[in-house]
Amino acid sequence: MKLKKLDLDQHFVFKTQPAGGIDTRNELYLNMGDHYMTTIHIFDIPEEFSDFWLTGITEIAGVTTTVDTVNNTKADFVDNIAEAITELTVQLDHAKNIADSDEIQNEIDPLRSLSLALRKDGEVIRQTCIRVYCYAATRDQLERKVNEVVKQIRKMSFKASVFLGEGMEEYQAMFLPAG
Repeated sequence: MKLKKLDLDQHFVFKTQPAGGIDTRNELYLNMGDHYMTTIHIFDIPEEFSDFWLTGITEIAGVTTTVDTVNNTKADFVDNIAEAITELTVQLDHAKNIADSDEIQNEIDPLRSLSLALRKDGEVIRQTCIRVYCYAATRDQLERKVNEVVKQIRKMSFKASVFLGEGMEEYQAMFLPAG
């Protein structure tokens, strides 16, 4: 068996690899020999946002932020949107007053626009996964940093949390393609 020689910058690998390996036994953080790391996963975004809506997240000091996007198939969304419109239309037919009717109609209109955009205009829906990687020399420093970063994220109307028991998968996601 012949080994393939890899064209690696060995000096770069040596300087950037975790010193002391990676310990994954704790469900809140990874022990990377010379520091601790955890991942804050953003799991909900504001209902209304403007252009450059990720700027606040990506500019948080002292962390690494990754944004992964994956194209989803149109068929699933078109069918789900059609079902939602059908359900809302039934609710509209049984609305007790004009205020309820208006509220339901305000939910139907954007769904119809989205359905048309998907079917006719070639619009694509992308799933977005946002991760914020926090590092610190000690566990206490890491915990304080995570609390501070989560507060900053929540002030921007995002919802975020450290997912328990997924530290290694979250760490590997920094280097692997989304999907």
